[in-house]
Parts: sequence; C-alpha cells; structure tokens
Amino acid sequence: MGIHSAKWICEKSHSEAPIFRKRFTANKPVGAVIDICGLGMFELYINGKRVSDFVHMPAQSTYEQITGKKLEYPIDDIFEKTRFYYCRFDVTEYLCGGENLLSVHLGNGFYNQTKMTWEVDCGVRRLRLAFSLTLTYSDGSTCEIQSDESVLSGKSYITENNMYYGEVHDLSEYTDIHSPSFDDSAFENSEYIAAPDGELTLYDYPYDRVVRRIVPKLLDVYDGKYVYDIGENISGRLAFDTSYDGRITVAFSEEMNHNMTLNTDSIIIPEVFTAIGDGKPHKDVKPLFSWVSGRYFTVEGEIENPVYEVIYTDLETVSDFICENETV
Repeated sequence: MGIHSAKWICEKSHSEAPIFRKRFTANKPVGAVIDICGLGMFELYINGKRVSDFVHMPAQSTYEQITGKKLEYPIDDIFEKTRFYYCRFDVTEYLCGGENLLSVHLGNGFYNQTKMTWEVDCGVRRLRLAFSLTLTYSDGSTCEIQSDESVLSGKSYITENNMYYGEVHDLSEYTDIHSPSFDDSAFENSEYIAAPDGELTLYDYPYDRVVRRIVPKLLDVYDGKYVYDIGENISGRLAFDTSYDGRITVAFSEEMNHNMTLNTDSIIIPEVFTAIGDGKPHKDVKPLFSWVSGRYFTVEGEIENPVYEVIYTDLETVSDFICENETV
C-alpha cells in the first residue's frame, strides 16, 4: 500500500493553482503519517492549519526522461534513472476526533513551465496530486486514506503562477479555502491522471524555508512608484497587507539607477508579482509558488507592513570564513 498504490488525480479545469479537499473521519488515532507528492509544488493543510513551515515542496528534479527534448544547454547523457519526490510528515497533532479535512494547494513550479520555452521545452504537464495518509490506532490496527476521484477540487485565487514570470492573485477571491467551514459546493470530483514517468522517491534532504525576515526601507516615491531597498541581494518573496482597490504590481532588480528606477540590465525576464485588490483588508499577501532574487523593488498601488521573507535551503552551518580584505 502507501503512496505507491495511491491514485494520481488532477483538477478538471486545468487551473494553474488548484485546491484539493478531502474530508475523512479519524477516531482518535495514536499516530498519523502522510506521504504526499503534488506536482509542480504544493502546500498541505489539515483542518485549516498548514503542515510544516517548508516552502516550494517538493524539490525540483528531472521528473522524466529529457533526452531528445529541446534544451538551451544540450545534455548528451541519457539519464538511466529519473525521479520525482514525495514528502513525509507526521500529522498526528493536526487531527481531531470525528471529521477532519485535508486540503492541498498546487502550483506550477518547474514542472509545468509553459512560458520559458526557449530555455527548456518539455511540453505542457498537467498538475497532479497523490497522497496516502496512514492512521494508527492504540490496538495496532491501521487505516489508510488515499487520493482518488472522491477528492474535491477547484480553482483558487491564484490565476497565474510561473517560476520566471511571477504570480497574479485576485484578492476578490481570497477566502479561507483550507478551512473546514469553506463552502466547496462549487468544487467537483477530481479525475484520474497517469503517474509521471520517473521514479517516485522519498525526499530526505533539507527543505527550503523562510529563514529570516527583513523590513525593507522606503527610499522614495518616483513616477507614482514606491521605491524600496531590502539592504542586500537575497532570494525570497515580499509579503504585505493591503486594502487597496486596484492593481498592485511589485517588480524587483539587483541594482538601482541614479534616477531611482530599477536597473534590469542583468535580468533576462523581470519577474513581477501582481495582486488585484478589491478594497477590502487582506493580510499576508504574497506569492506561494515563485520567488525572486534582488535587493530593490518598486510598488505600484498601496500596500502596508511590507516584509521581505528570505528563503533558501535550511542547511546547518558547519563553518565560517572571515577576511580583512573588503574586496573579498
């Protein structure tokens, strides 16, 4: 049994960031472990609570054989073993007696890359999900809950997401989609889809996560844009609150021109985060399935409490280096 016997499912409308919801009954289990793979990326919630603080799961892999595919940087090797990863979490603490809700949010990641086709073109891949939740009871018996067509699925407030181009969020559709009380009557049963060609492999390495947060400094307002400085070139994402009624656009760069405009000379494709506000208050607005690298950013529209979340693989620090040479 386990995830290798679970059915792969997808959302019928080909949404770029679908939601999957599965209700189930748990009669006071003493243990609960889930194996889950959501391609391209996923976030997992149980009873409205996010499981783990890891982001951009699972890690990028070859997914399938790329020999013969269009690649900007040709690879002559034939990969004997391609793989894609599933993640494992102990979710005992998230369960309650009686009815529970498991919900998953999917995004494209590198798996469904439909825009940056000049660099690599492996075709359109439909987002898909597989999971197996094992409940263990005090008498040693177990119960397994797996992905199948009974899982409900539907669209979310993320209308576009791309690792190179950014995301678009429709804030008028912002609701607590992971809450048990969310009205999912408009959702439909998921449909079956074939498993990817690679080998399904347990991910047993450090994850990406938000390792620290930086409050950016407002430098100026130029040509109707708020200009901010993070203070260092770093990878991550911007989170903010807003009550703005209109389009909010956030653009990044590594350098700033003398006239307080972004210098994008080193950027092949300027990645932009767009949030379409509805005049209602929204907290912690941020991209979920993309990130940027840069130091400066501009904001068109009105935001409050901006915080830059620094994201990278959470590796243990085992050594350091100090040098008096400022150039080094």
